[in-house]
Amino acid sequence: MNWKCGALLATFQFISIACASAQPTIFWFNDPVGPDETVLVTGADLNEVTQVTVARIPDQGSASAPQEETSVAVLQANPLSLKFTIPKEFAPGIYRFTLTHAQGSLTGRANLPTIYWTQSNLGDSASPGGWIQVFGRNIVRQSGRAQLVLQPDGSNAPTKAVLTKGDLWRG
Repeated sequence: MNWKCGALLATFQFISIACASAQPTIFWFNDPVGPDETVLVTGADLNEVTQVTVARIPDQGSASAPQEETSVAVLQANPLSLKFTIPKEFAPGIYRFTLTHAQGSLTGRANLPTIYWTQSNLGDSASPGGWIQVFGRNIVRQSGRAQLVLQPDGSNAPTKAVLTKGDLWRG
């Protein structure tokens, strides 16, 4: 009698596992990326994606309205990767993409600034009038427009610093 209950329970577990559906997942995608360039997304079950849309996120302080999402073609898809192209009509900047699948959708934002580490004239801290360098990815995309918000120790008042020089990898 005991083994029959175990067999019945095992059967129900196998049925529930067989009915479980995996959902696509994003592990990584390449950036920086610009207009008319291909984005490679890696993950799991990406062959289940049925639609990809892309929108450009407006620059901070811009008076322009958020751009509507544009549907783009899936260039290549398999369970572990998916490719699509940023529309060539888009201006350079930060893009939001949405991968739609049967169970819902996933989003990602390409070209966001990512800081890996900083260095300043006193090492981990900067003196008044000192310098700070920021290293990472997508640090200065447009010259003269990048800002760094600093939170001084022991103060609640943040300070804005304009990056005077830089490129995609440092400022």
